[in-house]
Amino acid sequence: MPLFKKLLFLVIVMFFFQGGLWAQEFESGVFVGLVGSQVAGDVSTGYNKLGFYGGGFTRRQFTLKSEAQLEIYFIQKGARENPTEENGNVQYLMRIQYIEIPLLYIFNINKSLELHTGLACSIFIGEAYEEYNYSTSVPDTPFHTLSATFILGIEYKISDHLSASFRTNNSITPIRDHASGQKRFFNRGQYSDALTIGLVYNFSSSIPNQ
Repeated sequence: MPLFKKLLFLVIVMFFFQGGLWAQEFESGVFVGLVGSQVAGDVSTGYNKLGFYGGGFTRRQFTLKSEAQLEIYFIQKGARENPTEENGNVQYLMRIQYIEIPLLYIFNINKSLELHTGLACSIFIGEAYEEYNYSTSVPDTPFHTLSATFILGIEYKISDHLSASFRTNNSITPIRDHASGQKRFFNRGQYSDALTIGLVYNFSSSIPNQ
């Protein structure tokens, strides 16, 4: 755990204590939004678990079309299945939360629209909550401390400082093993899938083109 704390501290320093040459070459900002998530490999279906995410970023422009962005944020994920006649009145709820640190490539499609893609290190924090048919007596399968996440999305610039963000956030390594311990080919356990929508505030105006 001390290693994670040191890593998070270093990233936070990069975001919020830029100065000198850093301030001339890098942009920084914050973002906040909503999450709809599900977990592949459980009893639920659909992005029914509503959550929250928020954090900060720093970015650097390399060419007129290309930028790199480093982020750190807190995100709530999980799964939810409400009882209906169609699903046999099954109820299920999972709440999990992460600190994620993505490194993203940004392609500037035009002056208003950007394509974002990259990988994130997802760090499981806190304790998971899980219930099935309103009972918390479920198999106590531990969650992996670390997992890898693929991110793909677009960002639309509303003004010089404010943008809207739309992303898909999908784990590419399991967040935990199946309760049975069974593994088959690419199905190595349970995987998290999430959709996010949020607002991004950039503290500085766009970096002048070189």
